Amino acid sequence: MTDGEKLSRVKLMLNITNTDEDTLLSGYLDLARATILGHLYTVYPNADTDGILPPKYDMVQVHAVIAGYGLIGAENEMVHIENSIDRHFKYSDMLEYIENHVIPYARVV
Repeated sequence: MTDGEKLSRVKLMLNITNTDEDTLLSGYLDLARATILGHLYTVYPNADTDGILPPKYDMVQVHAVIAGYGLIGAENEMVHIENSIDRHFKYSDMLEYIENHVIPYARVV
């Protein structure tokens, strides 16, 4: 999946129809890619990946961006109760989402 396709999916899921948020969302996509690769290659920190994400993690990247974007303005809020409305966030941020959905490569010695 290309970066443009990922951006289109994120915008579709967030119901964004204009280009006002494209720069921000592209930044989130770049950050998510770098974070996934860093977590994936923890054992191989110098792995030559050329910044290419394995295709099986494309949707993890998209969902991580949605998780991060959805929490703008509510950073680190785990529970919020107001006027009998309770808000709980399953993932506190993009990083936690990635860590729960990416299995690092390992090697046997």
